[in-house]
Amino acid sequence: MKAGVKRADGFYLNVADFQQTEELLRYGESLSRCLYLKTSDGASTCTGAELDAVPAGTPLTHFVIDTSRNGKGVWQPPEGKYADPQIWCNPPGRGVGRRPTTDTGSELADAFLWLRPRA
Repeated sequence: MKAGVKRADGFYLNVADFQQTEELLRYGESLSRCLYLKTSDGASTCTGAELDAVPAGTPLTHFVIDTSRNGKGVWQPPEGKYADPQIWCNPPGRGVGRRPTTDTGSELADAFLWLRPRA
């Protein structure tokens, strides 16, 4: 809230980590409901009951998801092969996730993107 979320058109998820796309869709939708509660009535928390009580048709914040690191899911490094396996980012043989598209199956998720954060 202190960062000025009221002025934002939306938000993005998963730009620097590995998370399953389906989990991110659920999280993004919950986060949108929480933003609505916090910006409309100053709620200090967002309990499950409060999130579920947000009325259908309420204008919620949209988001995009970076699917570039989601590939074939979680990877377990071979024992002793890698000094620092860094399982959080495109591990060997796991590939990239869903291709960029606006066909997300979610009313709030505007797109799946492949982003490359600058180092």
